Amino acid sequence: MVAERGVVLIVEDSPELAELISAIVEREGFTGVAAGSAAAARAAYQRHRPVAVLLDWVLPDAPGTELCRELRAPQRRNEHGPRSRRRRRRLRRQARP
Repeated sequence: MVAERGVVLIVEDSPELAELISAIVEREGFTGVAAGSAAAARAAYQRHRPVAVLLDWVLPDAPGTELCRELRAPQRRNEHGPRSRRRRRRLRRQARP
């Protein structure tokens, strides 16, 4: 069941710490979904589309920094694509005589 405020993905290889963070997240009205590795986090991210990710930098199968870049890459393309097109159009209009 998803709480009203959405899902928070907790990427932590220590089960005890992941459970503690999940309890705090759930107390704030979110649903905590824990993943113990980068591979599990990728799958959980695709499945749940979380509103936030709490990420351990040191994971057993990949650096957390690498996982962060992977998870943010599609979001960056979506955020900057239209902005770039608008800028190009504006520049073309300005260049017209």
